[in-house]
This record gives sequence, C-alpha cells and structure tokens, in this order.
Amino acid sequence: MWLKKIDRFNGTSVFHNRFWVSNVDIQLFTDRAAGWGLGFGIFFSGKWMCAVWPDEWHESGLTKDITVLELFPLLVSLHIWGQEFHNKKLRFMCDNMAVVSIVNTMTSKSDTVMVLLRAFTLKMFGTKSVGRGIAHRGGKECNN
Repeated sequence: MWLKKIDRFNGTSVFHNRFWVSNVDIQLFTDRAAGWGLGFGIFFSGKWMCAVWPDEWHESGLTKDITVLELFPLLVSLHIWGQEFHNKKLRFMCDNMAVVSIVNTMTSKSDTVMVLLRAFTLKMFGTKSVGRGIAHRGGKECNN
C-alpha cells in the first residue's frame, strides 16, 4: 500500500525539520539605517537586495520606530525568499530586544508593529516555517 502512495507523494511534510537553524546557518542577514535617503539591506546565501525608506515613512515618523525598521527587512526577506525556508525552524538573531520579544510572544502594544507581525506570521505559515527570536550583541548569543 505505501509503495503505491509513494509514487504520488508531493513532497509536502506536516513535520518541521528536527533542528533549529539560525540565520547564520542559512546566511540571512538584515540591517537598517533610519535617516533620510537611507533604508535597509538584506543578504541571503549570495543574493542581496536593498531599498530606501519611502518619504512617507519619514514624514509620518515611522523611521523613528526602530522596532518597525528592524522587523520590516525580516518580512521582506520572507516575501522574496520564503520558499527557501520551507519547513524550517528558524532562529532570527537580532540585536534589538524588542524585536526578539515580539517575534517570540507574537504580540506588541504598537498597532504598526502588529500589522508587520501579522504579515510576518502569515508569511511564516505560508512557508510552513516557524520562527523564534534570539538576542545577540556583537555576534554573540545572549541569555537575557
């Protein structure tokens, strides 16, 4: 019976990979800068992209919210390369404790951050991945 089913197996698994992988393992790095004419960059396994924050973000004060600026590139990376993360258990290293807490608890007091977080969560569901934030400073993992 199983031999008959294996011929029609579509490769979809209901189980995530056994081990957590960090963004370092998959070579996913993001960074941001808040000033006018600046923006964010993303590097993923030899591919990269960058963009400037829209003027509307500066005018509305969004670029003053460091949590938004840190979370947004992660969301963009999922939109661009999300299928590469299929069924993975991802640990996102971040030097911003607010983002780490938000990714781990899936909640925020900020309406703007919640909009990004909902989109982030839906995109993770779409890739059948799970994510977790890990704090780090200077390239080293922190326990706090």
